[in-house]
Amino acid sequence: MANPGFMEILNILQANQDKNFVKRIGMPEGYPRLYDSLNSYIEGPSTHSMTWGTDKEGNAYVYPTVVQSGQDKPLARLGPEEAWQYAHRNGELIPFGKDHKKADWFSQQYKQVWKK
Repeated sequence: MANPGFMEILNILQANQDKNFVKRIGMPEGYPRLYDSLNSYIEGPSTHSMTWGTDKEGNAYVYPTVVQSGQDKPLARLGPEEAWQYAHRNGELIPFGKDHKKADWFSQQYKQVWKK
């Protein structure tokens, strides 16, 4: 049986399956790959990357820093502020209300879905 954290991650992803970045998490092989460096370290290909932040009211959101601006468009890595603006403009975020701890946890643990 899967651990409770794993099931919670799946439930959050399922509830947000209409978002492009969530689709890329669930089926990375169906999307383009981004070959770039992060913090001067050459990484393997990326299909997504996430972080979290809060708005002026203290509401927490998880959102992508690797984005795809259209169906057949390549992926691009955005800086934190640009990614925040993109996510809010395009609805590419998952709200966590005032639960900052849960947003932080999810942004770090979502990759568990690949350890099925």
